[in-house]
Amino acid sequence: MTEVDQIALFLRFSPKITHVQLKLMQILPSAGFWPRCMAFLIDAAIISSLHFSCFFILGLSTYQTVLKRFPASLGAIAVFLILFLFSCHLLAMAYFTVFHAISGQTIGKLCLGLRVVSQEGERLSVGAAFLRWVGYIVSGLPLAAGFLWVVVDDKGLAWHDRLAGSAVVELAETT
Repeated sequence: MTEVDQIALFLRFSPKITHVQLKLMQILPSAGFWPRCMAFLIDAAIISSLHFSCFFILGLSTYQTVLKRFPASLGAIAVFLILFLFSCHLLAMAYFTVFHAISGQTIGKLCLGLRVVSQEGERLSVGAAFLRWVGYIVSGLPLAAGFLWVVVDDKGLAWHDRLAGSAVVELAETT
């Protein structure tokens, strides 16, 4: 195992990263489309499970409250759906922003050995992590073109990476 592999292996399981360690990560390869896609699917499954569990418990009482104020109508259903969608986006925003700001890895990225860093190789600030999440929306709007951009970009950056000044790197595999 080379010195670079040892450093990368250490970084993969260490949420507390020093500035010097992150500078060393610049030599790690940019993550490709499929590993990023799989990490996102894992994260989406986690977020969906959390959201549906919480919303099922809290949503039943909320829905009954809405029905008391509005008769069972299209308006009541619309209010419920708006609350559902808003809470889903709020949970996703918190999940991605917090994980990217704290360790640079969501659970999906941790499983696949990926980490988000700034383009200078440093940890993302909370502001940059939030901007990256906003960039997810921008990347997804035109038929997910911003996510697919990783395939054609010479640095392997998606639109949300460019917007937030971030990059996703592959860490060494465990052996």
